[in-house]
Amino acid sequence: MGLDEVEEGGETSPGRMASSMAVVAAADTLDADLNFQSGDIDGVRQALGRAEASVIEIQQSMHDLRVAIGDAQEE
Repeated sequence: MGLDEVEEGGETSPGRMASSMAVVAAADTLDADLNFQSGDIDGVRQALGRAEASVIEIQQSMHDLRVAIGDAQEE
């Protein structure tokens, strides 16, 4: 499989997944800041939770990409 191809089963490649989740994390972090500025603490917590979930997905996808190129062992 080339790095630009979709995996079997129609899954998104690890690099594309990491990139798209980085955009989501950035938007959620901005949302957290805007909620903070407006005093909406619950909104801050919700946005940070979403951003943190995206960061976890980014790290997993980056690891999957390293596995795909042979720089890391599959867990």
